[in-house]
Formats: sequence, structure tokens, C-alpha cells
Amino acid sequence: MRFSFILVPCVALVGYSACTSKYTDEYFGAPRDSGGQGQGGEGGSGGDDPHAAACDAAGLDCGDHGKCSVDGEEPVCVCDEGYAGPECGECADGYQDNDDDGTCQESCETNDCSGAGTCDDTSGTAVCACEGLRAGDQCERCTAGYELNGDTCEWVGGIVRNGAFDDDSVWNVTGAATINLNGFFGQLPPDALCYGGHISQELEMPPREAAEPMVLRFKAWQTGAQYSGRIAVRLGGVTHDVLVDGSKPPTWNNSICVGPTALGGTHTLRFQAGAFPDNCAFDTFQVDDVEIVLDEEGQCATVEGIRNGDFEDDSEWALNAAGVNINGGSVYFYAPGQCGVGDLSISQPFIVPTADQMPGAALRVTYQTGNGDGSSACNGSPSCADTLYLQLRDQASTGAVQVAALRSLETKTDVVCLPPGWRGSNVVLRAQISRGGCAQAYGFDSRVDSIELIDEPGCAPVNGILDGDAESETPPDVPWSFQGTPVFAKVSDEEVAPQGESFLELGVDSRCQVPGVEVPFVTPDRSGDARAAIMFHYDFPDLGEATHGQVCTGLECVDLDFTDGWEERVVCVDPLGIAGGLSNFLRFQVTVPIGDGACNDAIAAQGFRIDDIRAGTHPSCQ
Repeated sequence: MRFSFILVPCVALVGYSACTSKYTDEYFGAPRDSGGQGQGGEGGSGGDDPHAAACDAAGLDCGDHGKCSVDGEEPVCVCDEGYAGPECGECADGYQDNDDDGTCQESCETNDCSGAGTCDDTSGTAVCACEGLRAGDQCERCTAGYELNGDTCEWVGGIVRNGAFDDDSVWNVTGAATINLNGFFGQLPPDALCYGGHISQELEMPPREAAEPMVLRFKAWQTGAQYSGRIAVRLGGVTHDVLVDGSKPPTWNNSICVGPTALGGTHTLRFQAGAFPDNCAFDTFQVDDVEIVLDEEGQCATVEGIRNGDFEDDSEWALNAAGVNINGGSVYFYAPGQCGVGDLSISQPFIVPTADQMPGAALRVTYQTGNGDGSSACNGSPSCADTLYLQLRDQASTGAVQVAALRSLETKTDVVCLPPGWRGSNVVLRAQISRGGCAQAYGFDSRVDSIELIDEPGCAPVNGILDGDAESETPPDVPWSFQGTPVFAKVSDEEVAPQGESFLELGVDSRCQVPGVEVPFVTPDRSGDARAAIMFHYDFPDLGEATHGQVCTGLECVDLDFTDGWEERVVCVDPLGIAGGLSNFLRFQVTVPIGDGACNDAIAAQGFRIDDIRAGTHPSCQ
């Protein structure tokens, strides 16, 4: 088809880059933008385009993604890359607009993700989900710690950069923490330990689904110290409390298995203050030779859950003393004459479930301490009976937390919450029998019949505290452990509770006692100038008998005043007590002095009520 046209004079309207044609009575061009450009320069006609008149006469609009041109004598749209159609309003082959935003982007038709992933363009953007250890926008490389050898990702290390502290790059330091460029190590002086200084760096970690078991190794020591102190190592949201023995040389290595919360994406590795420094008079701690290596010794757990928890045979568990044996569906602890000594324990590597996997992660334990006939150990002395301790421990460092201390002369089943600060860690689960203090050489047995991992609602943190709102149906003696013999109950009374329907009530039934209840929590990190605090509602009427109440976090206890009804209280966590991110303990206790009576005289002093317990930060805590 041949087009004939004539040029006619016209006047461009104000704000437009093209003229009004008396033949088409349409505007070709767009209002000028701030740069003075109109559509004629991009998609339609334009005053400087030699083909503008032909395009105007043809009424051809190439939109935002093409330009009009004359092919021979016929005006056509020349589309930008990715666009097609007579007026460039469609996506070309290999492109898509699945989000309908008018922009064509590469489709999965032409993206094979380097043959190592799956492409998805339903969002309007082609995204590769890489398989195995492959990484990158197109899965063209391996994740950190690995390099391509042909089509296979092989371990080369290097996840931790500059672990030898050869210079002050890579590592971030805050507060009084420093990088010592004379000795080439990281330093945590007393001010850093006590006031929040730390050494850290960001790590790219392999995906959880494909990562091989890995271990974080490092050296830690104290300068000239003859005593032990603690530093904290945080990775993947789990903070490990590591004992640094002042008598050990710098060659003493620590190792921590990398848990599931530290895998996939970017995570912070941080060295900071340890737990329970009672003052700031510590010598300086040093850290060096930090690296992540493959677990070639097989010390880390590779599967989730507890294996052989019903003790059908002697597999999966390490029996750590000659007097420990598995027989007939139970593990027995027997040590004639060993009172207060010996390592009567069993252990196995254990991955603590994350909060997403199992919000109320807990252990259900069936056990009996003492002789099989129900009598107490050590010739009938109850004070010498066994105690079953459950612990979580790091594999080759001294970090550990006691989960429970259990004692029962009859077969009993207890539910024990796993501490929230260790969720997602790869540790060792240890069940240990501790003998009493007797000196007689009596032989006696304690046993464990089963250890089972369960999801218990009362073991799920609410605002940082296990069952902190007291609203679960779980009995209060599950998340809360008892100190002494408190009178403790969960009371359901919507008319009385300040929040929700239930609250906790603590009391004492005899003089000279200091009964209390205790629950683990994770000390929150500082938020600006605000440091960690425990907030709660309490009602503590004057019960007579000179009753005295306290709340304790770590080593510090705070007196609670009598109230006339419910009041809210903020208690600051001792800044020297424990570092942010570490497991801590919250304890409420009540005492009654001897007064006019005698110790252990029966009384009835109850009514210390607690509810809506929260762990966080508060501006009053500086």
C-alpha cells in the first residue's frame, strides 16, 4: 500500500511537542515532561523525526515501548527488546508480564537457572530457586564455603573472613572491643564485657537443606588470668556461653556445632560478654583463629529428634560410665560406693527444634531415682537420694544449660520445657545421675525409662516468657521449676485477672522458708539506650506474718512492695548480670521470717499474684 500525504502548516499547542492535524483531528505527541521530551521522541511522531508526518498520517501509536519508523514507504513500529505486536503492546517470545504492570521481563522460557535450579516467573520477575549448594541470581555459582568443580560444589572453607585478625577489616567492633594488630587477635577488655562491646561479622551461610554438618572453631583465652571467666558466642540467634579457663594456654580450642537457625542466608557471628560477671575486674579476653569447618569427627547431630528414646537397645546413646547400662527398655545408673562422685550419664547429639518447627518444644521423661523397691538411696537417707539432671551442652566447649533437676522415689513422668535461648541449636542432650552426699558404700539403682520430644503449649514463650500470660492449660509446674516447696497454682478467674482469664498465685505454708518459682528466658538485647527489663503485673497484699516478696533476674533480687490491688512493675535486668541473647532465669519468691513462732511452724500465707509477664527493654533501664 502506498501512502500519499501533503505537509500542512500547523501550530503546536502549549504543552505539546506535536501539532494538531486538520486531517486527523488528533494529537500526536504527549505533554512535555520536566525534561522537555514528548512522546514523539520515543513512540509516536516528533518535530525532529523525518518520519513523523508519515506516522502521524497513518495514526500509528507505538506507545512507551517502541518508535515509529518508515520501512520503505510504510510506517511501522520498531519495538524495544522484549516487546512485540503492531503497536508494541505485547510481550515478545521469551518475555512475560505476569503481574500485569505493563512491563515485559524475561520469562522462564529462556532461563534454565544454569541447569541447577527451578525458574518461577508468576510474580512478573523470573526468579531462580537454586538446588543443593548452588547460589546466585542464575545459580551460576556455589554458596559460601564451596566452589564449583565441573557441576559439583566442593568444600573449600572461607565462610569466616579474616579469622586470624590480620587487619581490622571485615570485623565490626563496638564499645571498648578492639582488633589488636600487634598480636593479631580480637580483644574484649573489661569495659567491653560489662557494657556491651562486641566483635562481629556477617556470614553468608549454606542452605539448611543441603549443608553438610559444620563446626565453628576458635581460640579464646585470658591475659595473665588464673581464674575462669565467660564469653558469649552468638550465631544464628543462638548464644553459647563459653567458659574460658584462665589456666589454659591460647592453643585450647573451642568448637560449637552450627545449628539449623544459622543456616541459609546471612547471619551474624558475634563475640561478646559472658554470663554472670559479678564485677568488671576481669582481665582482657582474646579471640583468634576463628573458622567454620566441616564436622569430620562426627560430633554434630545430623537428624532431628531423639533417637532410641525408649531404650529398645544400646544404640544412639553414649554410655559415659561403666555403671551405666541399657537393659529391657530402660537405662540403669549403678555405682556401688560412689556418693557424690562419678559421671553417671548418657548423651547423644541433639538438634533442638526451632520455634517455628515446635513452639512448645519439651521433653517428656519417665524415670525413678533411688532403689527399684521404692526406698531412698544410701540406706534410707532421703538427703542422699539421687537427682536426675537433664542438660544441653555444646560438643567441645564448656557451654551448658541445666534443663531440669528431677527426683522421685517412685516411677514418675515429668514434662520439661527446653530453654528458649537454645532453640535451633545443635548440641548434646545429657541425662546425668548425681549421687547424694553419703559416705557409705551402698549399691543402688536409678533408671530412666523413656525420653520423648513433644510440643507442649505451656512451653511456648509468650512475650519472651514461657507461658508468661498464664493462659495455657499446661500446669504451672511444667514451665516453672520450684525452689523449695512453694504453694503455687494457676488460678482461672476472669473477674480478677488483669489480663486474660488466668493468673499465677504463689504462697508459703511454713515459717523460715524461702520458696520460689523459676523460669528460663532470653535476656533481650539493648534497644538504643534502653536495656533489658522484666515487666509484669502483680498483686501483693499485706498477708501478715511479715511476708516478704522478691523478683530475681540472674544474681540480682529486687524487693516488691505491698499493693492495694494489681500494679504494673518494671524490673531492670542487672547490666553486669548477663549479656543480651544469653539464657537467664526469672524467679519470684516469698518468705516468712520466724517472728513469734518457730521455724517450720505451719502458716497460711498466700495471695502473691503474678500475671502478664514480659521480657523486653524499657527506657527507665539505662
